[in-house]
Order: sequence, then structure tokens, then C-alpha cells
Amino acid sequence: MAARILIVDDDEHFGRNAAEFLGLHGFNCLFSGRPVEGLAAAREFMPELAVIDFEMPELDGAGLAAGLLGIPGLGGLPLICLTAFPEGAADRLAAVCPSCLVLDKTDGLTGLLSAVNGILGTEK
Repeated sequence: MAARILIVDDDEHFGRNAAEFLGLHGFNCLFSGRPVEGLAAAREFMPELAVIDFEMPELDGAGLAAGLLGIPGLGGLPLICLTAFPEGAADRLAAVCPSCLVLDKTDGLTGLLSAVNGILGTEK
């Protein structure tokens, strides 16, 4: 069974491409372009990993991470936070999710795939 990955990013182009790319590598991905919708989707989808953008309207990455981790059954959800400014994001996320991996968006989709495989233990 394919691992379920929730992707939440207000950059719809990047988010949809990430979902499609990871899907081509055997993952079951669900994309949401809005943090509040992503939280609602997570309750039904019950992802095994979440990939979230840090800078978003409505709710930043730290707020979204807190919301995801507060959903019953998702308290230990591994998170990858994508951002163009990893230094500032890491500091703000540490209080909410010390184990959250902060990934520079400039690492691209191959960098994301490598991080996903590392976290889920699916490297081939």
C-alpha cells in the first residue's frame, strides 16, 4: 500500500507538481492549496507524512504544524516544511515540532523526494 502524503502549499503550481511527482514515485498524495482546507482534509486522509509550505496566508507553517499534530491519531505525524527562508522557519517551528524537517524550496522536487524517502524509509 502506498504511503499517504498530504501536501499543503499556497503555490498551487508547486504543490500540484510535487503531488504529481511524488505520485509517480509510488506515493498516494493529496494536495490542498489552503491551510484550513488542508487541516480538514487531514482528518479524513490521515496522512503518514505532511509536506507543508511555511509562508502562507491564513496560517503559517508553525500554525499548520500545530493544527496537524493536534488531530487525534496524527500526534506523531512526520512533517517536512518547505520554505525559501529555512533559517527563520526552523526557529519558529522548533517550539511546535522539534522533529520537523525544514527543507529549502530551492532543493526542488528531487530534494523533496530524497527527504520523503529518508523519513518514510522508502529509499530504493
